[in-house]
Amino acid sequence: MLPNKETYRDFVLGLVLQMRPHHILEIGLGSCHTTAAELLHYAEEDFEKLFVIEKDPNPVALEEISSAMDDGRCELRKGDSRDPAMYEGLSDGQNTCDLVLVDGLHTAQGVYSDIQMIVNHNILTPDGVIVFHDGGASNVRLGINQAAKDFGLQVLHLPALNLSIGKYA
Repeated sequence: MLPNKETYRDFVLGLVLQMRPHHILEIGLGSCHTTAAELLHYAEEDFEKLFVIEKDPNPVALEEISSAMDDGRCELRKGDSRDPAMYEGLSDGQNTCDLVLVDGLHTAQGVYSDIQMIVNHNILTPDGVIVFHDGGASNVRLGINQAAKDFGLQVLHLPALNLSIGKYA
């Protein structure tokens, strides 16, 4: 039995508390009880902004992040994660992300495209980390592995947690 969404959320929250990232990008908002919403509750003083890319945001998920969008701590970019316009302004040095959470399309090509966008647009800081939800699924893992090979990422698969972690080699 694979771990549930709460396992992923708890892992990411622990990582955030250890890393203390300034900027986070989450690709794929989900339906409700999102990692994004949880992160905003645990964000430290040095946390600046959460960027979220979601093609079709669920109203419940939007409600969970609405106060953070109102006060500027969260920016929703409504569109397809494969659209380069979604990444504008994220590689300017001020908004480059320390942590990227990929929970978008659960296909090999979808995951590969998300990683390609992250790399091609210099979204991740040199010491940044990418966390892949559902990294235990064979189609997701296939896309992660191919992108790791093509873009020089080190990846650790954690099948017991159904996630994978990557960083620049």
